[in-house]
Amino acid sequence: MVAVPLPHLGNERMLSLGVYPEVSLKQARDRRDAARKLVADGVDPSDVRKAGAQRPQGCVLGAR
Repeated sequence: MVAVPLPHLGNERMLSLGVYPEVSLKQARDRRDAARKLVADGVDPSDVRKAGAQRPQGCVLGAR
């Protein structure tokens, strides 16, 4: 499993980016960057994934 720590509102959480080798290093990095952008915008990436909400263009979080 590829995971990244996300400091969000004062507490650190982990977000799974996928399972290697199904997720390439480039895909994992793209997903990490998308998650960091969401955090910078004040949005919890795991809530976005759970809600299945419309993601911003270029956001590949949870894409397969």
